[in-house]
Amino acid sequence: MEDGKKHKKGSGLRVLLWVLVVIIVLAAGAVAFLGYQISKLGTFSASEMGSTDLETESVTTSVEGVCNILLIGQDSRSEGDTGRSDTMIILSINQNTNQMSMVSLMRDTYVEIPGYSARKLNAAYSLGGVSLLDETIAVNYGVTIDYNVAIDFEGFIDVIDTLGGVEIELNEEEANYLRGGENGEYLSYLTDGPYDVTAGVNLLDGAAALDYARTRKVGQYDFERTQRQRNVITAVFNQLKTQSVFSLLSVYNSIADDLTTDMTALQIAGVGVSAYGMKGNGILSYRLPTDDMYSNQSISGIGAVLVINDWDYARETLAGWLYDGAE
Repeated sequence: MEDGKKHKKGSGLRVLLWVLVVIIVLAAGAVAFLGYQISKLGTFSASEMGSTDLETESVTTSVEGVCNILLIGQDSRSEGDTGRSDTMIILSINQNTNQMSMVSLMRDTYVEIPGYSARKLNAAYSLGGVSLLDETIAVNYGVTIDYNVAIDFEGFIDVIDTLGGVEIELNEEEANYLRGGENGEYLSYLTDGPYDVTAGVNLLDGAAALDYARTRKVGQYDFERTQRQRNVITAVFNQLKTQSVFSLLSVYNSIADDLTTDMTALQIAGVGVSAYGMKGNGILSYRLPTDDMYSNQSISGIGAVLVINDWDYARETLAGWLYDGAE
């Protein structure tokens, strides 16, 4: 009887071991597949990364449980030319509050660039790559950037078309722009227009969504453009969170070649899992500076800039958006 018990116990252990082996093999396969997929992403070149020997005493420390990813967008990029960062959005994933937030940093904001004279924020990337841009954001805005992702905004065409389009609410000015204008005055600015749209909610394909996100020809120029960019990202996220894993892989394949990042495969996987777990809460959307924070000024040799009136207030506001509820 005792031998029978031992036999059953041994069989149970062997079954458990086989289950563990299968799990390990599947996990290894998943990691290998993930590594292969993520290998399609570009990495920053030496010129894009830049290098600094700057003092970091004024740089804030990271808040545990909060990951800040800087999304860097450019209208065009030439090989070997870093260019300026025309779009800068902090995508913050806060596990403490189970909330994601987006904050557009206005490119014409007048900031101190460590090692250089004060200039527009979008000059930092061309002067010293992502390291100087991250340092500039830390010194001026008081937040730490954990990772960087440079985006070719035309990659949105691929991902949005893969999703079957995104729903965007247009006002009459925006709809008129995408239609090409009454006299066709906007046609030369459109990627693939004119588009058959009206004021209200429209299902935009990739090209139309790109033109919507990039326009500065209507409304309050860059201020509304940054809002449109966040609207598109939110719409894409709302579509993605309803997709199956297989659909997400298809979307990933469509956009991987359009991204450049300094994240490792495991970091991307970890951030992706965290973000997907928050899909029910949506993404909060902000812009800095807000309307009450700045004045328009013209500076010799630089041009029109946004001068923040009270940096302490701006930093406190940004910290509240990103870290509210964090330890």
